[in-house]
Amino acid sequence: MTIHFDAVNLTFGANKIFDKLSLTFDGGKVIGVTGANGSGKSTLLKLAGKILQPDSGRVILPTEKKIAAVSPEMKLYDSLTAAENLKFFARLRGKILSDEDVANLGQRVGLDMKIFGSERTENFSTGMRQRLKFAILLAVDADIWLLDEPTANLDDAGRENFFAEIQAAKSDKIILLATNDVQEAQICDEIIELPMINKASVSEKSFGTLSSLTNRMQRHVARSDATLAIVRKDFLLNLRRRATFASMMMFALTTVAALSLSTGGTIVDEKFLSALLWIVIFFAASAGLSGTFDDEAQAGTLPTLKLYGDAQAILFGKMSGALLSLVALVTFILPIFCVLFDVRVEKIFLLVATVALGIVGLAAAGTLTAALTTSAAVKGGLFPILLFPVTLPVFLPAIRLTEIALTVAPVDSSLLVVMSAFDAILILASSILYDYL
Repeated sequence: MTIHFDAVNLTFGANKIFDKLSLTFDGGKVIGVTGANGSGKSTLLKLAGKILQPDSGRVILPTEKKIAAVSPEMKLYDSLTAAENLKFFARLRGKILSDEDVANLGQRVGLDMKIFGSERTENFSTGMRQRLKFAILLAVDADIWLLDEPTANLDDAGRENFFAEIQAAKSDKIILLATNDVQEAQICDEIIELPMINKASVSEKSFGTLSSLTNRMQRHVARSDATLAIVRKDFLLNLRRRATFASMMMFALTTVAALSLSTGGTIVDEKFLSALLWIVIFFAASAGLSGTFDDEAQAGTLPTLKLYGDAQAILFGKMSGALLSLVALVTFILPIFCVLFDVRVEKIFLLVATVALGIVGLAAAGTLTAALTTSAAVKGGLFPILLFPVTLPVFLPAIRLTEIALTVAPVDSSLLVVMSAFDAILILASSILYDYL
């Protein structure tokens, strides 16, 4: 089992990091990567894990091997407890941890889960977070370990635990350790010192730029389990923060109440009411769905999620969470809308089917749009601007079907077929495109 660099060239801006770099990293030993600041230590690890792609040359990895990493810059979920974080990341790799497993992993890294397992990680010291990241690495049983200054912020006992685990695991793994620390270098079986190709200041991107390419090496993951784990994690975070649900519900309630007051009891026809309902749903959804990935990016947890999670599991986990949020939204706002505007529904099942198909399309388009806008320098109103034209083919038949549901007009079943077909297209397109984001 080897990782081979074949004439790799990489440049950041005007700074050349690697110039025809050719190296082979064998398994069964700890390989230290040292060098001056800016020499490309962390960058080499990212190339080794397919986190970055070279400008030219090739990085050849063993097929179907799992990757895990430890870095001081990797972020965990502050609003989840230590045990919840550990179980979540393990579940992304198809591993279900019992409480006993969690306790054993904590003992291996020197973190007493009986005391700290139920503690939110926002209260952890930097060293305790580092121990938890190491426990996650051990839990997923990866074949390739990418360690970037792994014992930074650890006390002597923590370092000894880490070194012992590395020595015990190295026989059947590829372990790359980027460091300038003397103690870390001493446990390495081989040292590679990277030269400074360009002495200009190099901006090495942190582990915060992990891409979905890493996830392609983890296709054996049980995606359904990982998807459900992401849905559960997002539900817990939203329940504890309440920001997403609150923004959606308050926007919808305020808008409906204001529009109701502005009509002043005037009789409004069904076509206008139908359009009004979907406008409220669209903009209320935009207030919540825009944070689907942005909240992760701002918290710094998105790179860690992408490293451990399969790309499709992340997409459909986020999409499922968005759909649940939209179900809660329409369940909350639809009765209020009907009461305030004195709406009489003639075809209740048609209305339910229309709303269901509409929010499925909105969840699919909203999730992909949120992923696209996460890295945008200027967000603001960008999300609804991009989302609206994508969802328009869903909303136009939805408005017409809603109007029919409020009247005695005959049902046009072809519109339901159109909505179903476009929902399927949105889901398929999201699945294909997300791998390239």
